[in-house]
Amino acid sequence: MAPQRIVILRHAEKPADANDPNLSPAGQARAQMLATLIPQLFPNPNFLFAAAPSTESNRPVETLQPTATALNMTLNASYADGDYARLAGDLLSQPAYDGTLIIICWHHGHIPKLAKALGVASSVVDSTPPVVNKKWDSTVFDRFWILDFSQAGVSLTSILQEPPQ
Repeated sequence: MAPQRIVILRHAEKPADANDPNLSPAGQARAQMLATLIPQLFPNPNFLFAAAPSTESNRPVETLQPTATALNMTLNASYADGDYARLAGDLLSQPAYDGTLIIICWHHGHIPKLAKALGVASSVVDSTPPVVNKKWDSTVFDRFWILDFSQAGVSLTSILQEPPQ
């Protein structure tokens, strides 16, 4: 039992003020762009998840809410940023998620750990040179990590957030 595909993205750009929990103007623009791009690249997602808002950050919710609105879907923001292992366990064990397409917006510090908890081999996440960066660079806001599930396991690819040509 597993989803068919999970797409993970980092929240959009944050402001220079470290105490501001919201998106910067550039981040707001990216969130609006993603509301068009996500349905183009990943049509008909079944579920949308974002790390729960906290006193430190509302950015994952703010990043994916325009997509949820555009798709007329509910955005599940009930998992705290540090609860990535619980989210992964639920996605891999609950029948409602079997064979589905799921989009997840999270904080960069936990994305590699979330990918591992979803079954991506440590050798893929932690390889040298990395297949993907084991640490999500703090300046990178424009990537999708795509996890495809099959009988052979979980594969991971990383692509830029750009419209199809």
